[in-house]
Amino acid sequence: MKISMLNYFLQIQRNLSDALKSGESIDQEIWEFLVESENALIKLMNNNPPRPNDPGNIEFGWALYFLNNDISIIIKDELKKFGNLPNSQITKADWACWEKIWQGAGVLMGDGTLLSTACYAQMDPGWSLSLLCFLLQKVKVIAKQPFAHNPAVLDFSNKESLKIALFGDWGTGEYKDGNLKNSPSQLVMKQIALLKPDIMIHLGDVYYAGLPNEEFKKLLNCWIKAPLGNFTLNSNHEMYDGGNGLYNVALADELFQDQKCTTYFSLKFKQWKILGLDSAYNATKFYMDGVINDPYQPGKDGFISKEANSEKLMILTHHNPIDTQGGNKNSLWEDVVTNSLDSILPDVWYWGHTHNGIVYNEKAASGKTKARCLGHAAIPFGDASWLKGEEKVDYYTNTPLGDGYSNNAKRVKNGFAILDFDANGLLTETWYDQDGEAKIIK
Repeated sequence: MKISMLNYFLQIQRNLSDALKSGESIDQEIWEFLVESENALIKLMNNNPPRPNDPGNIEFGWALYFLNNDISIIIKDELKKFGNLPNSQITKADWACWEKIWQGAGVLMGDGTLLSTACYAQMDPGWSLSLLCFLLQKVKVIAKQPFAHNPAVLDFSNKESLKIALFGDWGTGEYKDGNLKNSPSQLVMKQIALLKPDIMIHLGDVYYAGLPNEEFKKLLNCWIKAPLGNFTLNSNHEMYDGGNGLYNVALADELFQDQKCTTYFSLKFKQWKILGLDSAYNATKFYMDGVINDPYQPGKDGFISKEANSEKLMILTHHNPIDTQGGNKNSLWEDVVTNSLDSILPDVWYWGHTHNGIVYNEKAASGKTKARCLGHAAIPFGDASWLKGEEKVDYYTNTPLGDGYSNNAKRVKNGFAILDFDANGLLTETWYDQDGEAKIIK
């Protein structure tokens, strides 16, 4: 194992050296983002938690410490040759103290993000794979998959009814999780299968970096096929490997054959159009901020505009069009609504990305669009203090996990949604947790 890991680091070192000789560079804004993210982590651990919409992202709060302290010295030295790797402001003493907390029940951010070293929680060392893949892509060691633009356009209006399962951020696969009988993703898939949906749609994210073996083990190998179609969206984590695993393994598999190896699609049922869109391919800030600005999806003559020719419109993206508390629109909203729909509001918009389940009301920035975050199908998370008593939020997932394992004490249950369309196209939306407890959403 040690020899294999050494060879792995030596290969990365050679790749970085070759990229440097070829004149590649790492943009300063990447390091600035990591500095802002580390500042958020320092604030949280010093009992001065970041506020909503502060710069940076806690998901990468560990990155500069990792690059300066935990990564192989041969990779660190190579990164230093690019000339602008910032030092970490976290001391080894700080890290050692905080790690004792993370190795227990952990710490919660206001959005429910769980800082813990548990598998797939925010301080899981496995996330370093996402960072390394992203940096290798930025210096063109990892090639970005070409954007496919032959989208599937399917009509199910000949069916008497239609049942769709929606779930996001599900690609964690099988692992031992506290006292649970199965991992959250396994429990969620089991409940989905019991409800026998006609169509299943994953809103994106296969972890840690959407590598080919991850797409196979954590997506394809864990999916229980629906009879009328199975679909999956592009995401930030799948773009860390340049979309190669997503395109060449997942979408190339017969499971997703109806999707035509493309990351956006259109489904019709009665008066409804359901548009699954790719907000990840050109996303910014470590692919964290969703963008739709490719030549095919947006604009007055693009896919979105052409396919939005229906009485009812539902948008599906991986990224969020509004912020977690619902007070502000993100640029993705402008890409879709302003630039592609001539400011006509979609009836419903579902997304993942934020690891929570949230139902917004008309007081949110989305207005009359029924806006829902469904990013809670597998990643460990907790009760979001930012959402308690929030007038823009009608419901959010906060049922305690309650598995009796002390390290899981701050966690809440994962879940998904079922959309039932009757013969007249009337939609009933029901949310389920990982144990099958149901809640009808009005």
